[in-house]
Amino acid sequence: MSLLLLIALVGFGIYFYRKRKQGGPSAPTINTPPLLDKLVGRFTNPVKGMELTEDEWSQAGIRVEFKTGKCTQEGHTFYAKDVRSITWTELSSLQHQVRIQVEDFHKPVILIYLVGAGVREPFVERLCLAIRKAGGPDLR
Repeated sequence: MSLLLLIALVGFGIYFYRKRKQGGPSAPTINTPPLLDKLVGRFTNPVKGMELTEDEWSQAGIRVEFKTGKCTQEGHTFYAKDVRSITWTELSSLQHQVRIQVEDFHKPVILIYLVGAGVREPFVERLCLAIRKAGGPDLR
Protein backbone atom coordinates (compact mmCIF):
# COMPACT_ATOMS: atom_id res chain seq x y z
CA MET A 1 0.00 0.00 0.00
CA SER A 2 2.80 2.42 0.92
CA LEU A 3 4.66 1.61 -2.28
CA LEU A 4 1.55 2.31 -4.34
CA LEU A 5 1.07 5.65 -2.60
CA LEU A 6 4.72 6.56 -3.17
CA ILE A 7 4.48 5.67 -6.87
CA ALA A 8 1.32 7.77 -7.19
CA LEU A 9 2.97 10.75 -5.46
CA VAL A 10 6.09 10.52 -7.63
CA GLY A 11 3.98 10.19 -10.78
CA PHE A 12 1.88 13.19 -9.83
CA GLY A 13 5.04 15.13 -8.94
CA ILE A 14 6.55 14.45 -12.35
CA TYR A 15 3.29 15.41 -14.07
CA PHE A 16 3.06 18.63 -12.06
CA TYR A 17 6.72 19.48 -12.68
CA ARG A 18 6.34 19.06 -16.45
CA LYS A 19 3.16 21.11 -16.45
CA ARG A 20 4.95 23.86 -14.47
CA LYS A 21 7.82 23.89 -17.00
CA GLN A 22 5.36 24.47 -19.89
CA GLY A 23 3.63 27.33 -18.06
CA GLY A 24 5.30 30.49 -19.32
CA PRO A 25 7.08 33.44 -17.78
CA SER A 26 5.11 33.49 -14.52
CA ALA A 27 5.48 30.79 -11.90
CA PRO A 28 2.20 28.85 -11.77
CA THR A 29 3.18 27.12 -8.51
CA ILE A 30 1.92 30.18 -6.62
CA ASN A 31 -1.70 29.15 -7.18
CA THR A 32 -1.24 25.55 -6.05
CA PRO A 33 -1.91 24.23 -2.55
CA PRO A 34 1.09 24.61 -0.18
CA LEU A 35 1.27 20.91 0.64
CA LEU A 36 1.48 20.04 -3.05
CA ASP A 37 4.35 22.53 -3.54
CA LYS A 38 6.29 20.91 -0.68
CA LEU A 39 5.77 17.40 -2.05
CA VAL A 40 6.75 18.36 -5.59
CA GLY A 41 9.75 20.32 -4.32
CA ARG A 42 11.04 17.22 -2.55
CA PHE A 43 10.85 15.06 -5.69
CA THR A 44 12.28 17.54 -8.21
CA ASN A 45 15.59 19.31 -8.49
CA PRO A 46 14.93 23.01 -7.76
CA VAL A 47 17.92 24.19 -9.82
CA LYS A 48 16.38 22.78 -12.99
CA GLY A 49 13.10 24.57 -12.24
CA MET A 50 14.59 28.08 -12.25
CA GLU A 51 12.74 30.66 -14.33
CA LEU A 52 14.24 34.08 -14.99
CA THR A 53 12.72 36.93 -16.97
CA GLU A 54 13.32 40.67 -16.96
CA ASP A 55 10.47 41.10 -14.48
CA GLU A 56 10.85 38.17 -12.07
CA TRP A 57 12.82 35.18 -10.81
CA SER A 58 11.31 31.96 -9.51
CA GLN A 59 12.78 28.73 -8.23
CA ALA A 60 11.83 26.03 -5.69
CA GLY A 61 8.36 27.48 -5.11
CA ILE A 62 9.41 31.09 -4.41
CA ARG A 63 8.86 33.97 -6.84
CA VAL A 64 10.43 37.44 -6.62
CA GLU A 65 9.03 40.25 -8.76
CA PHE A 66 11.72 42.88 -9.38
CA LYS A 67 9.54 45.93 -10.21
CA THR A 68 7.00 45.59 -7.40
CA GLY A 69 9.32 44.02 -4.82
CA LYS A 70 6.77 41.29 -4.07
CA CYS A 71 7.94 37.84 -3.02
CA THR A 72 5.48 34.96 -3.05
CA GLN A 73 5.91 31.48 -1.59
CA GLU A 74 3.12 28.95 -1.00
CA GLY A 75 0.46 31.59 -1.60
CA HIS A 76 1.94 33.92 1.03
CA THR A 77 3.12 37.34 -0.19
CA PHE A 78 5.73 39.51 1.48
CA TYR A 79 7.97 42.33 0.28
CA ALA A 80 11.69 42.11 -0.40
CA LYS A 81 12.31 45.18 1.77
CA ASP A 82 10.90 43.24 4.76
CA VAL A 83 13.46 40.40 4.53
CA ARG A 84 15.82 40.45 7.53
CA SER A 85 18.02 37.38 7.07
CA ILE A 86 18.51 34.18 5.13
CA THR A 87 19.95 31.14 6.90
CA TRP A 88 20.06 27.44 6.08
CA THR A 89 20.24 24.10 7.78
CA GLU A 90 21.65 20.94 6.27
CA LEU A 91 19.15 18.20 7.10
CA SER A 92 21.27 15.54 5.40
CA SER A 93 23.90 15.47 2.67
CA LEU A 94 21.14 15.85 0.06
CA GLN A 95 18.41 17.72 1.95
CA HIS A 96 18.61 21.39 2.90
CA GLN A 97 16.24 23.84 4.57
CA VAL A 98 16.52 27.55 3.72
CA ARG A 99 14.95 29.94 6.25
CA ILE A 100 13.97 33.48 5.26
CA GLN A 101 13.16 35.71 8.23
CA VAL A 102 10.65 38.41 7.37
CA GLU A 103 9.03 41.26 9.29
CA ASP A 104 5.54 39.80 9.12
CA PHE A 105 3.18 38.88 11.93
CA HIS A 106 1.32 36.25 9.91
CA LYS A 107 4.35 34.25 8.74
CA PRO A 108 7.67 35.52 10.15
CA VAL A 109 9.74 32.58 8.86
CA ILE A 110 9.52 31.28 5.29
CA LEU A 111 10.84 27.72 4.85
CA ILE A 112 12.11 26.35 1.54
CA TYR A 113 13.25 22.74 1.19
CA LEU A 114 15.92 21.81 -1.35
CA VAL A 115 16.93 18.32 -2.43
CA GLY A 116 20.20 17.55 -4.19
CA ALA A 117 23.94 17.74 -3.92
CA GLY A 118 25.41 21.21 -4.36
CA VAL A 119 22.08 22.99 -4.83
CA ARG A 120 21.95 25.06 -1.64
CA GLU A 121 24.75 27.55 -2.31
CA PRO A 122 23.69 28.53 -5.88
CA PHE A 123 20.06 28.79 -4.77
CA VAL A 124 20.86 31.05 -1.80
CA GLU A 125 23.09 33.26 -3.99
CA ARG A 126 20.33 33.64 -6.59
CA LEU A 127 17.76 34.32 -3.86
CA CYS A 128 19.93 37.03 -2.29
CA LEU A 129 20.53 38.61 -5.71
CA ALA A 130 16.81 38.54 -6.56
CA ILE A 131 15.87 40.11 -3.21
CA ARG A 132 18.51 42.82 -3.65
CA LYS A 133 17.31 43.49 -7.22
CA ALA A 134 13.71 43.79 -5.95
CA GLY A 135 14.68 46.54 -3.49
CA GLY A 136 15.51 44.41 -0.48
CA PRO A 137 18.61 44.52 1.74
CA ASP A 138 22.06 43.34 0.71
CA LEU A 139 22.34 39.96 2.48
CA ARG A 140 25.87 39.03 1.41
